[in-house]
Amino acid sequence: MPTSEESSAVEDVTEEITEESSEIIETSESKAENSSNALTNDDYKSVLTEGYKAFESRDVDRILQISVPEGTYNSMKSTGFNKAIVDEFDNIFDTETNIGNVEVLSVETAEPEELESIEKAYSFFDSIFGIMADTGITYAMLSGEESIPEEKMQLMKELTSKFEDINDLENIDITVEFETYAHVTYSINGEEITMPVFNTVGEELKIDSIIAPSMIGYVSKSKQQAANANAKTIYNAANAAILELSEEGIIFEGVNIISSDHEKNVLNGISEDTLEKLFDKMECFYDEVDEKEFFLVLNQDLCEFTAVSENDKTATYPMVSIFNGETVEQVDSLPEFDELYEDVLKNISKLDER
Repeated sequence: MPTSEESSAVEDVTEEITEESSEIIETSESKAENSSNALTNDDYKSVLTEGYKAFESRDVDRILQISVPEGTYNSMKSTGFNKAIVDEFDNIFDTETNIGNVEVLSVETAEPEELESIEKAYSFFDSIFGIMADTGITYAMLSGEESIPEEKMQLMKELTSKFEDINDLENIDITVEFETYAHVTYSINGEEITMPVFNTVGEELKIDSIIAPSMIGYVSKSKQQAANANAKTIYNAANAAILELSEEGIIFEGVNIISSDHEKNVLNGISEDTLEKLFDKMECFYDEVDEKEFFLVLNQDLCEFTAVSENDKTATYPMVSIFNGETVEQVDSLPEFDELYEDVLKNISKLDER
């Protein structure tokens, strides 16, 4: 379970980005009117050139620094999120392009509504990175390179649930203000590209090249890790329930598939009464179990395998594995949840046929 300090950090930042405030910023319309007046084509040319140089040299720190506001940069760096930038290199710039001949063709200032939407999106992600930095959740945990400590599991699920807010930015308070946000069209050796260019108050001009491309992977990985955490939590709850029931004299035999969709249960050694007691016990250890879509494999008196479907992600515990009819084995990748169920069912059926 997260500590009181960690939960408080989530609550504090959430309140900060959701409470209404009329004092935090000037209107988007007035900012749009003044946004690009003081900038020249040379300024826009310089920031693009600087961006290309950073990507060509794989200077991750400079790429991050020139792509996001300073506060977001500090939080992203402290959580190891620069690794996400490396992962997304090929999706951002063509680093083979010769940028010796760059010309600014046009500068289109963001409309007030677009500017407000962008500021809210940046404010949203700035808060997420702030929560991560404050509570010790790292990019390595999200990407699966490091396991999530037990005490971070619930916090991770709370953090992931906040990604649903990205679909409803209306109530997000703006904490990241842009002084300039414009779509700049460049000619590079005769080829045209358009890049969003911005700066926040008091900061250098930057290219909006990180948040949009890397967030896609970030959100996906975060949702996957939340599903992974749920698979492990259900696994632990099932085994804790089995242990308590065994102490009450209830014995489990055979290989059984137990599903949140009871029509998919395969009960080779468990009565309906015992099944009901098992679910009741599991709910004591994990009170959200009745809200999850999952199935698990009981082999004698042990839950050996769990699979969960959540946020369009399939997860198992042990991670990225399958029950082969006798034991759990690692696989290169997981099929969709329904297909995984069918595969496990076939493996158990083959065992019964022997």
